[in-house]
Amino acid sequence: MAPFDPLRLCVFTTVAVIAAALGPIAVVVFAALALVIRGLGLWTPPWWDAEPRQMWWRYVLVLASLPVVGLFFSLRMSFQLLATAAVVFLGALWPLSMPGMVSYAVKRASFHLNTPFEEMFPPFLVSETSAFWFLLTLALVVGLCGYQLQRDLARRNFSFTNR
Repeated sequence: MAPFDPLRLCVFTTVAVIAAALGPIAVVVFAALALVIRGLGLWTPPWWDAEPRQMWWRYVLVLASLPVVGLFFSLRMSFQLLATAAVVFLGALWPLSMPGMVSYAVKRASFHLNTPFEEMFPPFLVSETSAFWFLLTLALVVGLCGYQLQRDLARRNFSFTNR
């Protein structure tokens, strides 16, 4: 194992402080940019069938879960760009798009079986705005990442210490 390097600790601490200071500002800037783009009608997310007033709690839960997922991947992967992509995909895009993907799959299966999908499953399971699949996917991602993060922290198993 390599000897302790205080310069590496200083670099990681500096990056963490900058991220903590600029993180909330970046969130506000990107949220304002998204509201402007949405308000001008330039872009509508594909999963946006529901009213924004019905969807706000999903974004709050995703933002609340991203620190756990982000910390797990930043400590687990040494290539930070890949870690960022994993956090965006597994922490945000996958839970938010899972209800639409399940709805699409059920509609395709019901088309091939010549059976209306409303008769195959209850509507709350196959709706494109279903909260069930969103919460299940988010709980799975946060649970697995949180459990692995706790194990890695207890064992002091980090990607930057294994070099």
